[in-house]
Amino acid sequence: MKIGLLRKSNSYLPEAYAYKKYLELYGHSVSIFSNPKYIYDFDNIILFMGFYPFKIKKKDIKIIHEYNSLSLQPYSFIKNNIKTIFNQKPNKRIFLNSFVKYFFNFNDNAEYIYRDMGVDKNFFKIQRDKSKIEYDIVYSGSIVDRKGIINCFINLAKMGFKLAIIGNTNNDTYNLLKKIPNINLLGALELGEICKIYSISYSGLNFTPDIFPFNYQTSTKTLEYSASGLNVISNNYFWINSFEKSRSAKFFYLEYLKNKDQILNYNFINANVEDKEWNKILNESNFKKFIED
Repeated sequence: MKIGLLRKSNSYLPEAYAYKKYLELYGHSVSIFSNPKYIYDFDNIILFMGFYPFKIKKKDIKIIHEYNSLSLQPYSFIKNNIKTIFNQKPNKRIFLNSFVKYFFNFNDNAEYIYRDMGVDKNFFKIQRDKSKIEYDIVYSGSIVDRKGIINCFINLAKMGFKLAIIGNTNNDTYNLLKKIPNINLLGALELGEICKIYSISYSGLNFTPDIFPFNYQTSTKTLEYSASGLNVISNNYFWINSFEKSRSAKFFYLEYLKNKDQILNYNFINANVEDKEWNKILNESNFKKFIED
């Protein structure tokens, strides 16, 4: 079966690469692309939504819509409703969880599954040698449109933390941060390069604005930090608090940070996320059957 995964060009979608690896184990041909004109080359299409008002007219293509997050502010509820009303009805849907499904509130009989966020197995294999640590804090993920994150980077750098920042940014942000001592802008990296940076970092920073829907959604970076054995530093908000408690972990919260010694002397407890490895997540959701049927 030829399966296409249509993504937005600038999105960080580890699930797309997880799908590709998983489905290829069963003999399927899988391609990840960002130009909609290639849709008609495939038997099955998974669209990472998104607002896609165009109609796919070829009847023998099975269309699967994936909703891995809710719309962002401002006007997130209005944006969700627009997507619900105007996106073409697919054959099936994939939701991150029941929370995401609830707010989209599709009123039809399209088959669906829940597929929680997973972690690539390579993160679990990282070997960290304390004598070879180069960065005090690594941050990996979205930088643009994260209110407060730039000031967070600057404040940490001023405290003497050496930061590695992984991810795309715009020119203004790049030009601002590159002048700050202790801040190392590494840009977007491939998985293997990310793992190398994690292996020489002491802790991982999760900074998530405490606004809807960010504060209720799974933090991919926190799962990856945990799998890698990185100590987790975060701001306070609903999801991270719930995750920490449910995993009997112990994170450090930015609101209490006054100096570098607090981090170096803190008794971190890592979250066990072995159940979040991608193959386990996809097996549990019956992903293969859902795609093939």
